[in-house]
Amino acid sequence: MIATPEGAFVTSVVSSLPLEIHVFANLTYHDVLRVGTPDGKTWKIDQGALSQVQLDSPGADGFVARNYAGQNETCMPIFEKQVGGKPGYSVGSVTQVIEATEKADKFSVGAPEGASTVGITCARDSIVPAPNDYKVLATGYKLTIFERRPGTREGEFSYANGRVTFALKKGDPLTASDQAAIDARLAVFQKALSATH
Repeated sequence: MIATPEGAFVTSVVSSLPLEIHVFANLTYHDVLRVGTPDGKTWKIDQGALSQVQLDSPGADGFVARNYAGQNETCMPIFEKQVGGKPGYSVGSVTQVIEATEKADKFSVGAPEGASTVGITCARDSIVPAPNDYKVLATGYKLTIFERRPGTREGEFSYANGRVTFALKKGDPLTASDQAAIDARLAVFQKALSATH
């Protein structure tokens, strides 16, 4: 079986929307073009029509959007170690969560000797978790997401006692669309985790 291309992907650093040249390339080469923009969004141009691609879109669209989001995230594990009878915390090396959870059924981070991983902290373009972030929660780790934009928000996702929860720790209140997106993602996470635990 020979794999066939599913279009092309480019990044744009000059605009938060694809440019006319991207539409021109799509119409000229008759191939789907996906464009990543500086705000972390992925756009699709197909037969001259422009649409935004969501991380949970099916097929090549979702794969490209998650891959682009994964390139733009910075995540670090948080370790806990008892020191003199009190918990001490340290931060590990940078790791990629979106890419790792895309490629593997399970997510894990090796902790230093005598320590345990208690959480993962990620800086991303959106506080809405990625579709496979439930794999982080399945390990018992908490997932904290910091947004990279003005009014930066910090949100914590966890899974305990059979329940997925979200808490906004700081920053501007959630917009109605962000709240709806988080609620939808939490429902998917709850279903996935309930099936595996």
